Amino acid sequence: MSTPDLQTTFPPLLVVLASIGMVGPSGPQHCRAADKPAVTTTWAEGHPELLELFGRPFSPEGMRHRKNTFRSWPSKEHRAKLAASQPTLVLGPKNQLIAHCWSVIARSRDGGASWTSLGSPPRGLRTPAGSKLLNNSFDGCGITHRGTVLAHLTVQYNDGRPYTGYSDPSYHSDLYVTRSTDGGATWDTPVQLNRGPRENAGAHRCRFATLADGSVALAMGTWFQSDSGPLPRAEQIGQAFLWRSTDDGKTWRRDDRTMCRHGAEPDLLALPSGRLLATVRYQRHKLPGDPDSLASPHLLRTDTAPFTKSKQIGSGLIVRNTAILHSDDNGKTWSTPRLVTGFDEQTACLVRLPDNTILLVFGHKTDGSGQRFMVSYDEGRSWSRTVFQLGRNCQYASTVLLPDNHLVSVSHRIIDGVGIFHSRQWSPPDKAATSAGGFWIPRPAEPLGIARTR
Repeated sequence: MSTPDLQTTFPPLLVVLASIGMVGPSGPQHCRAADKPAVTTTWAEGHPELLELFGRPFSPEGMRHRKNTFRSWPSKEHRAKLAASQPTLVLGPKNQLIAHCWSVIARSRDGGASWTSLGSPPRGLRTPAGSKLLNNSFDGCGITHRGTVLAHLTVQYNDGRPYTGYSDPSYHSDLYVTRSTDGGATWDTPVQLNRGPRENAGAHRCRFATLADGSVALAMGTWFQSDSGPLPRAEQIGQAFLWRSTDDGKTWRRDDRTMCRHGAEPDLLALPSGRLLATVRYQRHKLPGDPDSLASPHLLRTDTAPFTKSKQIGSGLIVRNTAILHSDDNGKTWSTPRLVTGFDEQTACLVRLPDNTILLVFGHKTDGSGQRFMVSYDEGRSWSRTVFQLGRNCQYASTVLLPDNHLVSVSHRIIDGVGIFHSRQWSPPDKAATSAGGFWIPRPAEPLGIARTR
């Protein structure tokens, strides 16, 4: 099964979901060129530590490696009667958990064991006169220090022509935020965050973060159209930006400087030291400056020598890993993104324990689906070589810490064709369990496909 052409194969909603990895090829598939570096190269050539830890994503050897070396970690799973697709999770006042499901806000008052719906945020977002609505989605939640519930929404539209993806010059994606001060009973009129006719934002499933000064932040993927018409696929470059609110979510301002290029589905964590730590789903197509031999792991699964399809510019994804980055000046500048997981091990979140231990909890699509996590004791500079296997047969892994030092992760599992909300209760490992395998330091994401020294 090959990676589909997003512009011609999927309807509009699925194009967006596929572009951020919510649909697409799944299940173990053999990568025929996985062990032929003389013919092709991949992201792994410049990241030997990741190749050693995670193995090649779709080869039988890689699957056996992960099964034999990743450490299974206990948890207790609960299924709720709620539809969901990549739910996000935050901790609210009085230790209540707030989650975004498919169309509703859900709440748990018993540490994630049971959930009730608080209703739906408003979805009737406006579109320009004469435009055609393509999709209207609820994509993430948050809560302020005052207890105000936040939701971000996205509306997508074009001029009515047959939809062809991001190359459609009339296509637009607008990001909105709405707020509720009464626990979801009523909602304010949504306010638009992106500005200008060429700035597109939204549709990435991610949560709001609270900063040290009490302000609220939303890290979000964006992309920009050209003034002259559609962009070639090789020039369609996503970027992650940070929006902030200092008035409890009423108004928002976007930072001028991007967090990083090629960043999707960000997660943000403010540390006591003042550092902002972030993860992104670092993904992109092949670009003109990349090595000729650089190939897409997805496309290699069904390609044959000389692997021309897999090495085409603008075709397939050559990287889709979790990257870590940070800012020590409140977001004015950001460090170079560093790859911290293997291919298709992505959509991660960050959790800080009381002793400043950082957990990186992430989903994967290399061996079916499920959640894994790694541990850092130095604010994300180095990470455990021990990779913990948390859950299986469910997707995505938004996680929070409860005051009793227990963790809750939420995800969705496809049952009879429908995504169903699941929560998972677990405890963090002690330092002895984490440190047994040692630690390593991630390398800068770029350049890709080139063996290099640090």
